Amino acid sequence: MRFPRARSFSQAAPLLRDALAIREDALGPEHPDTATALNNLANLFRDQGDYAEARPLLECALAILEKARGPWHPDTPY
Repeated sequence: MRFPRARSFSQAAPLLRDALAIREDALGPEHPDTATALNNLANLFRDQGDYAEARPLLECALAILEKARGPWHPDTPY
């Protein structure tokens, strides 16, 4: 069964927030995998055109990766 795109977005947000909370609890707020969860949630908001919601999440993910791996690591976006 295919869902309309808007409904998929609304269903995805709580799941991505849960995944973020699980990673923060299990790994800590500064773990690179937590940054991945932040990035996933931010991408959802970006895809919906909600850039104001996406930007702080992306900035937080970037800060985590820069601290954990350094600014020049291949997995750290520029």
